[in-house]
Amino acid sequence: MPKAEAVVKMGDQPVDLSKTPVPWTVQNVSGDFLLVGYYEKGWVRRSDVVTLDEAPAYYAEIIDHENDAKKAAQAYRNRAVVWHQKGELDLEIADYTERLRLDPDSLTYNNRGIAWTKKRDYDRAITDFNSAIRLDPGHVRAWDNRGIAWNGKKVFDRAMQNYNQAIQLDPNFASAHNNAAWLLATCPDQQYRDGRRAVELATKACDLTVWTNASSCGTLAAAYAEAGDFDAAIKYQVQAIELNPNNPAFVRAANLRLARYREHKPYRDE
Repeated sequence: MPKAEAVVKMGDQPVDLSKTPVPWTVQNVSGDFLLVGYYEKGWVRRSDVVTLDEAPAYYAEIIDHENDAKKAAQAYRNRAVVWHQKGELDLEIADYTERLRLDPDSLTYNNRGIAWTKKRDYDRAITDFNSAIRLDPGHVRAWDNRGIAWNGKKVFDRAMQNYNQAIQLDPNFASAHNNAAWLLATCPDQQYRDGRRAVELATKACDLTVWTNASSCGTLAAAYAEAGDFDAAIKYQVQAIELNPNNPAFVRAANLRLARYREHKPYRDE
């Protein structure tokens, strides 16, 4: 995690920190410098970062002594990210709430909404995603995440409306394609299932993630099962498991679906 004074550079050029979302993954090490980032990368001094375990105390010190509201707000945001990584949802929500009190923005409403969704408090999640979209109508992730929350409430038509809006805003946003395909393939309400369309959307999600995303491959498997092509369903479900073999919960659930496909049964997301 970055310290307040951290500067990320590629050569002599600063890298926009908004394009290197935290927590940073270290890609390489060169002396006192760490190469961080994913899509956007840059070098940062080792002394300008803290580990996830060190971060709560570091940001607490800033929050307790910082007179600049925007700097304190950024410390709350960064600490909330740490709590998210550690699975401390209540602490995460509390810090995002403080960030919103000091400096409200669309990203923070979206992030707090994700935390509410993880707690299955879908009404509070939707309220936060509404606020995110009100502040930024083009916030693609907020539209997609609001679809997830509506899906959690089993209001499937609103879920699809939100996924479709996210796709319309950004036709290359893989998550919305994947989520829409999953609903069309696995919805317990038959009127919303459409195997052919699910295959189209899931294939697009796999293309956009260069066929390296286990979730997208698993969705494609479910889509083929709904379409009645169980050989393809088995193929892509096996591929999904091979892409994410070290996640026990994922593998366990994926194997249960694989067993259904081998019995020529589609999966229903009950």
